[in-house]
Amino acid sequence: MDHFLDYIFLCSLVFVGYMIAPPGLEIWYFALVVILGGFMVNSFLSFAATNTFEIYVYAIGPTETRLIIILINTYIIFFTTKYFIILLPLTVLVCLIGLIIHTYQTQKKLWIIDMKLKNQ
Repeated sequence: MDHFLDYIFLCSLVFVGYMIAPPGLEIWYFALVVILGGFMVNSFLSFAATNTFEIYVYAIGPTETRLIIILINTYIIFFTTKYFIILLPLTVLVCLIGLIIHTYQTQKKLWIIDMKLKNQ
């Protein structure tokens, strides 16, 4: 249940961003929810396969995520949302690249574990 509520919290944060953003960015917010959900799914499936829960991805964990949210809110206070048209697609692209690389690295690690078990 905790993981489901983590996902609900993630969706609520993205939804708040969507609510204050300029019109026309809906698809980018949808992509952001999907990609960030992908990080969660990758983490949970990796845990199921390895029994090792890795909460950090590229040195970004819960504490750093909270700090990022604080920085985003501070940015919005000082600069409003007028630059979201540039920043949101860039953020989605960076997150997508990170998800692809992280998923590939996880797959490689699981393959090595699987081959070691197969050869025993």
